[in-house]
Amino acid sequence: MKSMKIVLCFFIALSLVIAGCASKPYGHYSDDEMIGFISHMNEQEQTITFDITEWMKRDMKGPDINDWGAEFTAQITPSTIIEDEDGKTFTWKELENGHKVQIIPVMEGGSGTPDKLLILSMSKEEM
Repeated sequence: MKSMKIVLCFFIALSLVIAGCASKPYGHYSDDEMIGFISHMNEQEQTITFDITEWMKRDMKGPDINDWGAEFTAQITPSTIIEDEDGKTFTWKELENGHKVQIIPVMEGGSGTPDKLLILSMSKEEM
């Protein structure tokens, strides 16, 4: 009976490990919504660098995905729309490091000129 409990505990632990490796910790991100966090702003060059690591890892599984990062640098032009989810327009000076932003449209490569930056609300865990 005691060995049966040990075997049962082993299989439960093994199941939990397998489930952890199979999950997608960033699976809540979608392919058509490029989301990142402002990590650097260069007012002189009018560029914003975003940490898009979590978005880039959206399809990855397992616990060994946390050892690399990804960035996207957006060139901001006078035609770039910057607003929040309620439609309130933001100026350059109102942007801050750490803001969660959707970059529209989704862009390939490490840099580009988006049409719009949508400032997103953040959960307490993200703050």
